[in-house]
Amino acid sequence: MCPTGDCGWAFAIAYVWVMFAPFILLFVLFILLLTIYLKRKKIYNFLWLKHKTKTKYFLYASVIFTVLFTLVYIPYAKEQKRLLYEKRYIDYDEYLSTKLCDKMQLKCLPEYADKSWQTENIKDDFSDIFDTNSKEHKITTLYAKMRNNSDTYDKYRKLLQKEVKMNLDDLSNDFFKRVAKNAEYLEIYNDLQRQFPDIWKDIKRGVALRWIRRVEYKADVFNDTGNTYQWADLCARIGINFDKDPQYEAITKFLQDPYASKGDYIGTVIEYLEWTLFEQDKSRSTNIWITGWSMGAIGSLPKPKRKRRSFKELEALDAFQKEKKTGKYKED
Repeated sequence: MCPTGDCGWAFAIAYVWVMFAPFILLFVLFILLLTIYLKRKKIYNFLWLKHKTKTKYFLYASVIFTVLFTLVYIPYAKEQKRLLYEKRYIDYDEYLSTKLCDKMQLKCLPEYADKSWQTENIKDDFSDIFDTNSKEHKITTLYAKMRNNSDTYDKYRKLLQKEVKMNLDDLSNDFFKRVAKNAEYLEIYNDLQRQFPDIWKDIKRGVALRWIRRVEYKADVFNDTGNTYQWADLCARIGINFDKDPQYEAITKFLQDPYASKGDYIGTVIEYLEWTLFEQDKSRSTNIWITGWSMGAIGSLPKPKRKRRSFKELEALDAFQKEKKTGKYKED
């Protein structure tokens, strides 16, 4: 298949030749090395070695072929790789063409055009957790503080008992599972609002909860159950159905790598998008300056057109120096 999608027959035949050429080269090299080995062992009754003159010409021809092949194949292969990467590279204009509007808001993501999931009934609709004045929000917040702060565990435990008006030891496991899950949803909701202040603008609480749960299902599809937090970061940028969009084919394949450490890989994709697509110098997800090290190994992803910055280059930035002076920057 032609990498650019618009090749003529001559180009297509040449492309197929290049695809098989490495195997031909390996075969020629194998014959060449075998010939040298047999000559050193003085074995002259082996097929083409019966005639010394022909053997000499064969060796010369093999060397010339190898050199010419290398000179022709390597530049051509590099060009094909460049064309292939250019097609797979995510262009900002193309990215905008799939969105409903040019803003970092949920209502601008492609999936928002589908109203069916926004109105479907869902079991255990605790969307009140997003209402700061609701009881469910208070219970969820207190539970999260109790769980995340060992030093103040007893303090928040008493406050939680007071809010639910029951001894926590008398509550069922289902209650704690529900509150723990709600705490995760609330954390995702708040963090996305931190990154993109208008993301939930004009969005009903129930729709926000449904969207986060759909992100949860997407994580399951990629065998990354329990990592909803990072998947929400990714889907808020390019939409939940990115794996069905041809422009994100490289990202989809990168995340489907059977040897992938999902948490590391999805973190790399988020940093990659921040640097390449959104041209951010600082990741909105981690609030850390983006460098070649922080982006990680991009593997099969198209090489960024923006040169990845080293830590030494980062230190030359005035904004970075100000952060270090004020103590806002912390090395991982």
